[in-house]
Amino acid sequence: MQTMSAHVNLEATPSPAYICLKIEPVNEKFCAPDVDIFAMPGDVVDVGNQVSLIKTFNAEILVKSDSSTPQINGADKPLKQTTISILRNKDELDSEHPGILQEEGQKSDKYVDDENGHFKLVATDTTDVNGKVLIRNLVKFKSVNYKPYLIKLSTRNQKKNQYEDVFYNYKNLFERLSPGGNITNYYARNINQIMTNHWYQPPTIPIEYHLSPLNPEIKGRVMAKSNMENVGLKDATVILFTQNTNQQIIPFTEPAKKQEIEGQNEISAKLWLQNKGFVIEKVATTNTSGFFEFTGLNILSHDTIVSGPFRRLMIIKHGYKTQVINPFNFKATKLNKGELWDLKDVNMEPRATIFGEVVDEEGNPVKSYVRLLDSGPYEKTKKKYDLNNMPKYKEIFNLGGNQYDNRIEIQPLSSQYFKEQYEQINAGSTRKTYKVYKKLHRLQVVVKAVGMGIPVKNASIVVGDSLAYGQTDAQGKFTSKFASPDSQFVLKVKANNYAPQQMILNLPVSKEDKIVEVYLKIGKQIQGNITDNETNQPIKGAKIFTELQNTDGHHLYLETTSDAQGHYQLDGIPVDAQNMEIHIVKDGNNPSYIGYSEMIDISHQQYFNYALTPVQGWDLTRLNGFSVQVESFKYVKGNNPLKDKAIVGGYLYQLPGQTGFRSLENNLKIPFQSVVIRRTNDGKMESVDDSFNLNEYTIPVKVNQAFTGTL
Repeated sequence: MQTMSAHVNLEATPSPAYICLKIEPVNEKFCAPDVDIFAMPGDVVDVGNQVSLIKTFNAEILVKSDSSTPQINGADKPLKQTTISILRNKDELDSEHPGILQEEGQKSDKYVDDENGHFKLVATDTTDVNGKVLIRNLVKFKSVNYKPYLIKLSTRNQKKNQYEDVFYNYKNLFERLSPGGNITNYYARNINQIMTNHWYQPPTIPIEYHLSPLNPEIKGRVMAKSNMENVGLKDATVILFTQNTNQQIIPFTEPAKKQEIEGQNEISAKLWLQNKGFVIEKVATTNTSGFFEFTGLNILSHDTIVSGPFRRLMIIKHGYKTQVINPFNFKATKLNKGELWDLKDVNMEPRATIFGEVVDEEGNPVKSYVRLLDSGPYEKTKKKYDLNNMPKYKEIFNLGGNQYDNRIEIQPLSSQYFKEQYEQINAGSTRKTYKVYKKLHRLQVVVKAVGMGIPVKNASIVVGDSLAYGQTDAQGKFTSKFASPDSQFVLKVKANNYAPQQMILNLPVSKEDKIVEVYLKIGKQIQGNITDNETNQPIKGAKIFTELQNTDGHHLYLETTSDAQGHYQLDGIPVDAQNMEIHIVKDGNNPSYIGYSEMIDISHQQYFNYALTPVQGWDLTRLNGFSVQVESFKYVKGNNPLKDKAIVGGYLYQLPGQTGFRSLENNLKIPFQSVVIRRTNDGKMESVDDSFNLNEYTIPVKVNQAFTGTL
């Protein structure tokens, strides 16, 4: 803003006197505040905050059809239902005063994008029955070159997947808003006059536009009867055909003719129409929302009168009764220029009904979406309660389709089930049961003897972390299904008189059993006695074991325990095994025994005796709080008069779990060697260092009771 004097010549004033000052904004789109400032030369006057109104005008817009004929609205007639949008180019906003952008028009903060560019929406409205609309609060412009506004006129929203609810089809108009006339007549200002707030009155300026009619169009949406809202029919065929007159055709409404129409597909329907004397004009296919349209349709006219063509639509969809619009017992439709024939919803009736219920493998009801393939809409199953057995219920559906040879898809709402498809389904009055399968790991293990191929009965089967377990039947078969987020599992198979077997299974979720054949070798045994090395007395409870197989860190052990006479028998050794490493350990601390291990030749020998050495004053069952089995023990040489230091080797076993984390193998044995220990006051073992190293080892682990892996 700037301050200037009015009606005062300061240089001509002979003596000090009051002068009257006015405030005039530099931006000519604003009025001057309603304030007079009286002051003497040299005074400093604080005028406070002052308000400047925006110089606005109202645009009274009249929309008419042009003078061409024929057209649906008539020549040069008011055009109702026309949408008027006043816009500003988004790229030009920076050159305008922010206060104007905030206050003009409908004070909108919306932005729109269309084929013309990116714009700020200033105001929008629709013409009334007289073709008029009043757009208020637009900013006046003095210069003829200053045209900040764009105007868009449209009779349609032209969105393919939306209802339009309009009747007219006229060409859009998009241009700079030019009120016309001498707008400066409303912009009074001269050297002796300032436009103040109270003097300014917003003018109303009439502006007239003419729109040209487009060729007629047809639009609609094909819908299916469904218990779900707004279900459009995808891939329905819509045939636009014409006839010579607009008369109704009574013979085609007779039952026999209706039956002819019902049996049609697109190709046969075209032939049928052509054989009956109709002309195929265009063919469309509905989109995913069920919408279709025919644009740029021609008309025939004589002088100012439309003389044709006369149109009908035939709508065909697999599984639904064919529809003709307008039906043959009604007159055909004659369209005019500037006309939109919006059919909106065309509801298709199923030819027949498929009655069904959805269950899982155990017969439990499963809530599902069901549809006719290839592109039918989904129906949601609904509960049907058994009044004689409450609260038992079924999940049933009534699906529209053909009388014969239907294909249906069942999509359970729960993600724990597979999607199912059924083929060659016939409609009928009987409700059939359709089964869906859970996403489970399904396994059938068949155990046989190597060489002979005979089934092995009562073989013990364990899958993973006891996810599935049991015994084979008389045919050597074991079948199971289970849930797990993993897809790879360890399978362990053991049987009396046979060597056990272990393998990794790749077992994704499936609807069918994966058949796995396991061949077991005949087993042999070794036996012998375990005694005390000092007393020669038998040792009861000594553990004798060997590692038969290591599969990705999963260990298969053969184990046994000595009896009261110190005798042991280790079964399940493969009959063709030549050598094996045997381990003998004894739990407990009264006394503690040093275990023993060696590689033995079992090709010709069956009996092996062992003597374990006791250690007095030591508890060899735990090291730093972990359960251990000690197989080597030597006192530290040198400065060790109390024999309270030693070097030990052996195995950690029965590893304790942590929160959400544990070893997957309950009997896992993790070796360690040459750990220097000292004896505590209560005789337990404690490493001299704060920690001790384990041999490099793969440890299967389970995390959060769900996921498995290795360390």
